[in-house]
Amino acid sequence: MAVEFIFFYRVKIDIVVISLSLFCISILISSLINGFRNFTPTYILLTLFTVGIYAYCSSNKPIKKLLILALYLGAIAFLFYFIFTYRSALLSFDMSRLGGATISLYFLFFNKNLFVKIFALIFSALFGYCAVTSASKIVIILLFIILTVFIFILNGKKRWWISLVAVGGIIGLGVVLLSLPFASSIRYRFLSMLNVFVATPISGGSNNDLSTVERLVMFLNGMEMFMRKPLFGFGANGFATYGGINNGWSHNHVSEILCNSGIVGTILYHIPFAFSIIHYVKDHRRSKLIYFSIMLFYSIAAISIALPGEKMFAFIIGIVYSELVETRDVFSFSINKVFKKKEIAINENS
Repeated sequence: MAVEFIFFYRVKIDIVVISLSLFCISILISSLINGFRNFTPTYILLTLFTVGIYAYCSSNKPIKKLLILALYLGAIAFLFYFIFTYRSALLSFDMSRLGGATISLYFLFFNKNLFVKIFALIFSALFGYCAVTSASKIVIILLFIILTVFIFILNGKKRWWISLVAVGGIIGLGVVLLSLPFASSIRYRFLSMLNVFVATPISGGSNNDLSTVERLVMFLNGMEMFMRKPLFGFGANGFATYGGINNGWSHNHVSEILCNSGIVGTILYHIPFAFSIIHYVKDHRRSKLIYFSIMLFYSIAAISIALPGEKMFAFIIGIVYSELVETRDVFSFSINKVFKKKEIAINENS
């Protein structure tokens, strides 16, 4: 990327580059205000990596499809590793606890090539199976929402009733599958989660789901910390340092980023996100759907992860922004020409 920027492409500076760069500065300011206690540069480094990927893909537009394909192939490679590592547990359904399913479902629903559809069907099933057997609540919620969105997009506004019937069928099938013995683990986890929010406990689940309770407490604690320092927050690693719960993070995106970076950093970080959604709604071409699907995946996953600290998000979201965001460049420059000007100036002075 660096070599291509030097010899072939111009570096384009626009609202995405500016807002994410300012986010890095705001994190430094918030950390400085809080004395750089337990400071970690993860937010800054990963965000700058996103900026680099975005700038590169904005200048080299044909590379985006190749990078998305590489992402998909990487997910498939990990799927095979996952299946091999947990082969015994997967065959026996004995699991106490992947995004490749999202891209597989996209190809299954929207690609017209029969071979690609068959390929995508196989891997949709494999990714889905591994997700369900993990007994992870957020993964199953992710699959359901993405599948629902794809169904409504495929059928369009005029056939909305077909979409409702299809989604209803999926819910019915899900209820039946959850009632079967092999799904006992995930059924127990879901019912235990629901018992946290209902007055009358539902039979079949625990009345003391510590996992859900602890996550809820961490979310509320992070929001309370944000209210104490609403402008810049507690700085990088702020929740872990000042939260008083554990030496970790708040296990969700919203309270984590508000607590650590305040309203200033939160707005700056999400400007590209907002522009992506706005431009996709205005121009929802089918070619852009796969990029929007990836963004949708991470939007839902934010229930359980903090995006600024996720490596896989930082590596991928720059590609997505470069396709969905449509803004004018504030300015641009060629690194090669800058070097040439310096060389000419040196020669003239000598």
